[in-house]
Amino acid sequence: MAGPLAGATGLLVGGRWCASGTELVVTDKYTLQPLAIVQQARPGDIEAAVAAAVEAARHPMPPARRQDILGEASRLLAARRDEICAIYVAETGFTPEDAAGEMNRAVATMRLSAEESVRIAGEEVPVAAAPGSEGRMAFTIRVPVGVVAAITPFNAPLNTVVHKIAPAIAAGNAVVLKPAEQTPLCAVAVGQAIKQNSGIAKTHLELGSNSASIVAADADLDLVADLVIRAGYRKAGQVCTSVQRLIAHASVADDLTERLAKRVAALRAGDPRAAGVQVGPMIAPAEAERAQGWIRQAVQRGAALLAGGDRDGPVLTPALLRDPPADSQIMTGEIFAPAVALVTVGGLDEAIDLVNAGQYGLQAGVFTRDLDAAFSAARRLQVGGVMINDTSSYHADAMPYGGVKNSGYGLEGPQYAVQDMTDPRIIVLNLREGT
Repeated sequence: MAGPLAGATGLLVGGRWCASGTELVVTDKYTLQPLAIVQQARPGDIEAAVAAAVEAARHPMPPARRQDILGEASRLLAARRDEICAIYVAETGFTPEDAAGEMNRAVATMRLSAEESVRIAGEEVPVAAAPGSEGRMAFTIRVPVGVVAAITPFNAPLNTVVHKIAPAIAAGNAVVLKPAEQTPLCAVAVGQAIKQNSGIAKTHLELGSNSASIVAADADLDLVADLVIRAGYRKAGQVCTSVQRLIAHASVADDLTERLAKRVAALRAGDPRAAGVQVGPMIAPAEAERAQGWIRQAVQRGAALLAGGDRDGPVLTPALLRDPPADSQIMTGEIFAPAVALVTVGGLDEAIDLVNAGQYGLQAGVFTRDLDAAFSAARRLQVGGVMINDTSSYHADAMPYGGVKNSGYGLEGPQYAVQDMTDPRIIVLNLREGT
């Protein structure tokens, strides 16, 4: 059962590869056949990793050294593009197009983190304005938190690992990484590229979402359809910001439904390596079965299934539903599958209330030609990011990315993650002028 990384799938502890003696078989997500064997960490291995990280954190690397390491890691990832993308397709079931896109993002994120490593700075604090402090000067410096625990999901196993590890190293920290059991191989590839002391002190949480995009009465429906076809179904819908709910004004809902139903029905699902396939398998057959159950529940309770919803093992055909009940699972939970629910509302206020009523708040999209309406929605939506004339799925690696409510804590994006992974330290000088 040797796989593409069979000779390098141990545990990276203290800058060295070692074997734990406990093995995990990683499968190809479409064929379900064994792909590779990796070593699983046992409690003693975790203790050793943390101990190594604590020791490394006592002597942070100089900023220029961090910059060199991350810059070289970016170049190494780019040089191994084809090999890593092939591993990515096999262990995730996502298409080569999605693999290439994530590889480009990972390379860019590593490079941005290299740049941020030499930009870390504090600020002057105007304590002299306080009575009795006229002779004092104060400023802050930012210091590494020490050891960072990084726990990453399966749905972007390359770039999410980079988004955790690279800013942590840029900030001067040591890292303990726990990748998703379903997709550990890309994490090993990143570990090989960095190969620094790795190592739990501060956490950054990106949790779930039930992302929505609002379509106003004056929206460009061609633009909506073009973007939703990608944003709702790429990576088999297994993206936190995937369009799960498309909330459309009643005056355009039927037109938009007709446009989308034809295009969703035309999407090909199956082997991600096959020509013309746009939607690969989900991460496991059990997940595809669960998502199909949510779809069937919504249909049984009155929703119209306009396309898809069939299952063959881990493959779920792209589904489009119309007007599920407000309390159905597909409206309240995170389906994490290639399924979009189109919901009809009477106006922008009702759409905003529908988004805000949920437990999640990662990102939202708003399609409108009315600038006042766009800014009103941006102020009122209880989410971490609002995308105007784009879907909830838009994301650039340099921007702050994070949510509210049950959608996370902290921000991704190298500049913002570095801030999260350092602590401010105040330094005050009591200047004795004239002595």
